[in-house]
Amino acid sequence: MDVRQLRSFIKIAEVGSLSEAANRLRVAQPALSRQIKLLECELGVALFFRHKRGMGLTNAGELLLARATAILREVDETPAYLRASAPRVFGSITIAFPPTITEILTGRLVQSFVNLYPDVSLRLLSAGTGYINEWMEKGTVDVSILYNPIAATKHRIDPLISEELCFVRLPEPRAPSRPSISLAEIAREPLILCSPMHDSRRLIEQEAARTGIRLNVQIEADSLQVLRDLAMRGIGKTILPVSALRYDIANGKLEAVPIVSPALRRRLVIAIPSNKPTTNATNCLLDVIRDEVRGLVRSGEWKGTMLSSID
Repeated sequence: MDVRQLRSFIKIAEVGSLSEAANRLRVAQPALSRQIKLLECELGVALFFRHKRGMGLTNAGELLLARATAILREVDETPAYLRASAPRVFGSITIAFPPTITEILTGRLVQSFVNLYPDVSLRLLSAGTGYINEWMEKGTVDVSILYNPIAATKHRIDPLISEELCFVRLPEPRAPSRPSISLAEIAREPLILCSPMHDSRRLIEQEAARTGIRLNVQIEADSLQVLRDLAMRGIGKTILPVSALRYDIANGKLEAVPIVSPALRRRLVIAIPSNKPTTNATNCLLDVIRDEVRGLVRSGEWKGTMLSSID
């Protein structure tokens, strides 16, 4: 029995469906089924029974759910517990991040960090990649979160998460929902995109050029709030990750359609300037960033894939 099996078991118990759990955990359904069968063989009891609506817990499954939940809570809380027991951390940190992660990460990250390290002051800067790169060069920031940094960067880069870009538009009630859309189809739509100084725009343009597609960019706006407002008014469509507008998308105010042919994915990394020393407070912030992103991915709130240092 391992932590991965317990997380898989809990997710199936929560959603009551093997296929839905596999989708949320981003694993193949047969692999998830094998995990549970191995767990049942090891424990010598059946954990689930099938019914018309999906899967339910047996008595043994109910007992394991209570214990597994407690075990994983202890596992998840251990890093914070150990950090809290360490000597007090002092200092100040300036962190820069793109506006597209504000809604999903920034508030949660800051809350967790200040609760753990109340003696560290934070300065938050939010801007596009071009500005953040300038701040990195000048030593204005201690830590940055960036999308798709150039491979030859001289700064320390720690891969964090990969997520897909989607075609974002007003919902069309009379039209059937689409599972995906091609970049060629998107090229026929009026687009509102950020300026070419942003890495996400360069990624979109590079993929379009590679496939011989010319995009119909009618408006450029470097403000996420402006992109959102114009899309909500139906003035045009845009291309963004779901995480950037997750509440509007979840509430049906905007629709996000995955892009295929080609699929567009961008990498989010932690960047640390090479011209500034890494302090104990900075290292603590890096740990909290990874913990929070990992928790969001694990819960399904952030639709992405965690990256390791070798990705």
